[in-house]
Amino acid sequence: MRLASWNIRGVNHPSKQQVVRHFLLKHRVDVMGMVETRVKVHNDGIIEAKLFGHNWGLANNYQFHPNGIIWLAWNKARIRMEVLHSSAQMITGVVDSGFCSFWLSVVDGLNSRAERQELWHDLASLSSGCSVPWILMGDFNVVLHDDEKKSAGMFDHGSIRDFGDCCQSLQLMDLPYQGVFYSWSINQFADARTWCKLDRVMGNCAWFHASWDVQVDFLEPGISDHSPIVVASTLPAPPQHRQFRFLNCWAADSGFLPLVATAWPTNAIGCPMFRLITRLKQVKAGLKELHRTSYPNVSDRVA
Repeated sequence: MRLASWNIRGVNHPSKQQVVRHFLLKHRVDVMGMVETRVKVHNDGIIEAKLFGHNWGLANNYQFHPNGIIWLAWNKARIRMEVLHSSAQMITGVVDSGFCSFWLSVVDGLNSRAERQELWHDLASLSSGCSVPWILMGDFNVVLHDDEKKSAGMFDHGSIRDFGDCCQSLQLMDLPYQGVFYSWSINQFADARTWCKLDRVMGNCAWFHASWDVQVDFLEPGISDHSPIVVASTLPAPPQHRQFRFLNCWAADSGFLPLVATAWPTNAIGCPMFRLITRLKQVKAGLKELHRTSYPNVSDRVA
């Protein structure tokens, strides 16, 4: 499955539409979040058909913003989507591939700190009812850390603090990524260019707990001043391995406690549950090796 997000900065011109179509084909996108489309409501059906055709479903937020700044599109042949929530700054839906299901939010934060307070409130409200993997992607319009902005201008530390408090409260973390770091840049003055990491992909604890194989790429901006994001995920297959069972003989082994002590301090970063799961996986790997070397065919010997 491939997800993508892009602050396209307008998609009315045919040349931009051609670039978007090429992007969808090149990256084999199954779900596309587009923000700042700048398409008026009376033109949205025409441009949607040019970009996606008839085999795609599409949700937008014209009901909450006059310019419908967020479009969420999905390939109906591969994905089922149920929209859960829409607002001026976010569309959230349940993505169902047939093999896995998760929440997806496409975000476009508005310009002012006061307006973004509504976004943080909406995220908190959604999080209270979410116990499944949840991925958020798009333009949050604020950096999370001071080193994510390079500029001679002032830092809005209040906005940074608001975003950080939201992420900490909801236990959201960036997915590991590669490619462009500063996802947005602008030449405000001839000698003063600004770079910021405004676009990102984040997941909740349940997303990281799922341990899905995901690659996130931030690409060069191209026709926009924002980098497009591509998230490539390998769908989880039904487990084929045997259930892991703890054997009491391991605990009596002289190497058991040193094994646990060695595996436990793993430098896992994330919410408490994710750190615990990571450490348990390390212990499990060590126990399997202990079993292989010291207790081969123990079941046969007991029988």
